[in-house]
Amino acid sequence: MAIRKQFFITGTDTGVGKTIVTAGIASALLRQGRDVGVIKPIGSGGIPCPDAEFLAQAVSYRQTPQEIVPFSFKEPLAPYAIERRGYGVVDVAQALRHIYECEKRYDYLLIEGIGGVLVPLKLYYTVLDMVCELGYDVLVVARAGLGTINHTLLTLNVLKMKAVSVKGFIMCDMNDAADDVSIPDNSAIIEELSGIRCIAHIPYCSEKQSIITQLESEFDELASIL
Repeated sequence: MAIRKQFFITGTDTGVGKTIVTAGIASALLRQGRDVGVIKPIGSGGIPCPDAEFLAQAVSYRQTPQEIVPFSFKEPLAPYAIERRGYGVVDVAQALRHIYECEKRYDYLLIEGIGGVLVPLKLYYTVLDMVCELGYDVLVVARAGLGTINHTLLTLNVLKMKAVSVKGFIMCDMNDAADDVSIPDNSAIIEELSGIRCIAHIPYCSEKQSIITQLESEFDELASIL
């Protein structure tokens, strides 16, 4: 019987590289012959969600964009903000059912959250609540540059307060930060203060569509430790 593993990929903010990391890990697991599925339960900023096609491509279209992102909203807002404005309602129970159904189908399942852990999906239900309900190991994606120490420690501390199993954090350079003198120290300081290890550093790549192939070795190494 195959060993089944599930991971929830969250971030310290929006735009820190969660989708790139999710796609990169999924693509690497496929190269290793693993049966992998990806889900971004809730997406915003377009219908369909702009990330759905990118993630589908990463798993060689073994899943449809609709299966990967079952709930998409046009407005680039937090899900609860979308509900408050009357643009739509997130059915959390249905999103969880979809995740549990996919959990039975794939040996490896990667769930990408929206925004950071305290983003509200409903009035009293955050991404963190979903993480706790699922009980999956968590990977935290953080920006590599200046300011990341505070954001990453806040995220890790909240997860630890809820006794969430954090596999590690990943530094992702989403901007060409060659002149950022803080980068060499940031991950080490976060490790020292949190007791959680940095398991990967994803370097900057200017072409999002080709980043998965250009950084194959980095993602292969990351996938091998999961």
